[in-house]
Amino acid sequence: MKAEPRKQLSMVLPPMLLNAIKQRSRELSLTVTAYIIQLVRQDLNWSGMGDPSTQERLDQIEQRLRSLEHHDRDL
Repeated sequence: MKAEPRKQLSMVLPPMLLNAIKQRSRELSLTVTAYIIQLVRQDLNWSGMGDPSTQERLDQIEQRLRSLEHHDRDL
């Protein structure tokens, strides 16, 4: 199975907005990328995208694991 080529979007955001995005993505146990993708898909009402890709799911799992590890260190 051949993986889809990845694309990158680079943008400048106001620091307060970037901090809010990072905080909200952590609260949802998502990577910033997964969170932004989720927001854009919802805004576009784009159900045609189907399920998240394997890489997106792995990114989400890794983020959740990091969050749990960080939480354990704080206890």
